[in-house]
Amino acid sequence: MGVVWKAWDPSLARMVALKLLREDALADGDSRVRFQREARAAAKLHHPGIVAVHDVGEVDGRLFLTMQFVPGRSFDALLSESREARRAGAPAEADLVRRAVTVLAEVAAAVAHAHEQGVVHRDLKPANILLDLRDRPAVTDFGLAKEIARADQTGASRLTHTGDVMGTPAYMSPEQAEGDLARIGPACDVLALGAMLYEALTGATPFEGKRDVHDLLRAVIRDDPLPPSTRHPGAARGLDAVCLEALEKAPAQRYRTAREFAAELRRWLDGRPVEARRPGAGARAWRWMMRRKAATLPLAGAALVLFALALGSAWYRADRSAHLRGMLDSIARAVGEFEEALRTTRMDGESQQSAALQPLTLLDRLAGEEPGFGPIFAWRGRVLALLRRKQKAHGDFDRGCELSPGHAVVWYLRGVFLLQEYSEARGLPMASADAGGLRPPTSRPRPAPTRPVPSATTRWA
Repeated sequence: MGVVWKAWDPSLARMVALKLLREDALADGDSRVRFQREARAAAKLHHPGIVAVHDVGEVDGRLFLTMQFVPGRSFDALLSESREARRAGAPAEADLVRRAVTVLAEVAAAVAHAHEQGVVHRDLKPANILLDLRDRPAVTDFGLAKEIARADQTGASRLTHTGDVMGTPAYMSPEQAEGDLARIGPACDVLALGAMLYEALTGATPFEGKRDVHDLLRAVIRDDPLPPSTRHPGAARGLDAVCLEALEKAPAQRYRTAREFAAELRRWLDGRPVEARRPGAGARAWRWMMRRKAATLPLAGAALVLFALALGSAWYRADRSAHLRGMLDSIARAVGEFEEALRTTRMDGESQQSAALQPLTLLDRLAGEEPGFGPIFAWRGRVLALLRRKQKAHGDFDRGCELSPGHAVVWYLRGVFLLQEYSEARGLPMASADAGGLRPPTSRPRPAPTRPVPSATTRWA
């Protein structure tokens, strides 16, 4: 849309970058409006990481911009230097990657400032980031920028229509590739930052190597990129999760702001752990399938039927195990709240009975639903022991051991109870199991003991 010249400003005695609307675009009304929009968008942004616009005007029917001149090179040149070092196996590669990440952290902060002023760049790429002689970046070329707050008021939104693809495909978000104007916003720039980070780590854009632009756009919309450390084993593994979170297909799953992305890069640069976590294989497979519903759902349905026929019993056991674990978690919370109330509040007998009503009601209901599950009775024994109703507690512990003789939770709670009885009989101090930092072990069942275990009614000599 424009051509940039290095020029001398005699009035202020300084070098400037002079951008002129190309001659072949003079008669194009949309190009003129976009050029003016770039000037307006860039002129409202005042940040050291954004190229400043000094003046805008028209001479002999030709629009021009005068901007800050940045002596140096583009970010593209730094990435090319890093690629050459990577191919040569030079030890300088790690330093170049660190420099690139430092640049991107500063660029992300500048982009965050633009977003806060209501401007989305929509064409972030290495060629649009200029580096001065000290490698300090400045973002330029807001020709495709979208002014979020002013789009409906200025008519700028009429320049693009649903279905128009705006941007550079290698750094484009899925919503841009689909031409979905309603979804295009700051998250597009966050993805472009992630694509540049990917290139800095691997020497290639996320979907480099596609045959043509149509294949590339299809990959941008539907495919997940390989993790950087998979594509280039020497890549910094700590940035894998950061990169992949920024490249998520759904805008809501990316970093919420460019400033959050910048903060992650600074954590890595400072040697601190990043907050992003790589999605698991199951999550990645599910997303892949959902993006190919027409082809994969019938096959997936058939596979699920076969799987259910072959492994129905295993599925049932796993589902039941999850149900029982959830049940134990709800019991542990209810009993834990009761114990906390006993420990922190002075109660008489009536108040204790009232506080125990909730966990006992829950346990009685669950015992009716799962009469063969021993840990329910062991937990009820625990509550009754706290209420000093020891005879009934013994009965519940015996019942729990009979029903689930190999369950760790049953033996843990029974052991705590017997230990407390022994301590009381000997006059020894005994903190509560919870106050002592003890928790029931995993609810995963263990083999039944091979030697006889004393009954819960055994008294310590």
